[in-house]
Amino acid sequence: PLGEASRGLFAIEQSLRREGIEPGQIRRLEVVLPTVDAMGLVELSCLGQASIAMIDGQYRTLMEAEVLTYQDGDLIESKVIWFDENGVIEKTLQPALRLEAFRTTEPDALKRFDRRDDSDVLVTVRGKLDKSTKPEQVAFVVKSLSEQSESGETAESSDQSQSAPSASSKVPAVANQLVRSTGDQVQVLVSSQTVSPKKFRRDQSQPTDADIAPTRLIDHGNAIVKRTATTIGNLPPQELASELVLRIANSFSLTTWNGWRPASTLIRGQKGGPIDHAVAAAAVLRARGIPARLVFGLVPTQSGRVTSQDFVEMQLTVWVVAYVEDQWVSIDPMTGKRNDTTRLALRVPSDNADLASEYALTFQQLANTAIEIVGVK
Repeated sequence: PLGEASRGLFAIEQSLRREGIEPGQIRRLEVVLPTVDAMGLVELSCLGQASIAMIDGQYRTLMEAEVLTYQDGDLIESKVIWFDENGVIEKTLQPALRLEAFRTTEPDALKRFDRRDDSDVLVTVRGKLDKSTKPEQVAFVVKSLSEQSESGETAESSDQSQSAPSASSKVPAVANQLVRSTGDQVQVLVSSQTVSPKKFRRDQSQPTDADIAPTRLIDHGNAIVKRTATTIGNLPPQELASELVLRIANSFSLTTWNGWRPASTLIRGQKGGPIDHAVAAAAVLRARGIPARLVFGLVPTQSGRVTSQDFVEMQLTVWVVAYVEDQWVSIDPMTGKRNDTTRLALRVPSDNADLASEYALTFQQLANTAIEIVGVK
């Protein structure tokens, strides 16, 4: 039976409408979790006012709050909400699902379904992964599918391998991803821990001039990119990097990807997909003197949705790494937070590389690669 303090599906908004919440305050509500038919606890943390892009491209100043949902003490969902002075929730973002929701009218909502996004590249990975548990380590094995051609030639000498790069030669050590080559495969350990297992190679690269230089797409010399970067004041390096990326995430409306465009164009248009978020984030980071690189790789879809008993669906995407406090830090361009251990980096474009070509090469690599999740801790 439900207690007197238990609340239903609209508990958060009803609570905000009844009584406002001030920045820094935390409110906890006992709620019904309909998807699991159980009781849970919602923790609402008010972060303060923020200027947020809405579905029509216009900006509104709303109150921002982080909402964490727990079941039996375990975190099962994290999202961000923005609400007005009356407690009406106007926008919601669920970063794990890349899901953005707006309060709107039915006719306006139906207009948004006219265009389908054909840009998603989905990959089925063997293994099991429950992203909601926030694992400390995830171990992958990456292996080339063309180790030997039909004629008996080795993969290195065959035409097929020339068009589709070998997995063992391309999987990078970057930020929290460690690699170890063993014969025809690469063992990959994505870890939140600082200790490196024996024979695994950690990213010890130093930033170069190219990591802060402007490019055709990361055009941080443009005035609008500079202005956006200076909207965040002086902060400790890691906090500054996070806030700069979050500034982009909060100012963009989430739309389908429309091809590679310069950061200045994206910031001016205030909308884009996850790849666009990464390009713009790299630009504002470099504008503030923080070395930044783009990373192409895989992230679980739908919070690691299992397509069958032993397979997980992952999606090709782009994120950023920033060099702060003498280390490369992997950052989610959609939230500004450190990436968890469920991402697998496949390629870090070289200095001044053509990103469209590099992305195409990564796609080719996927066609020639078998990936398996062999351990989760």
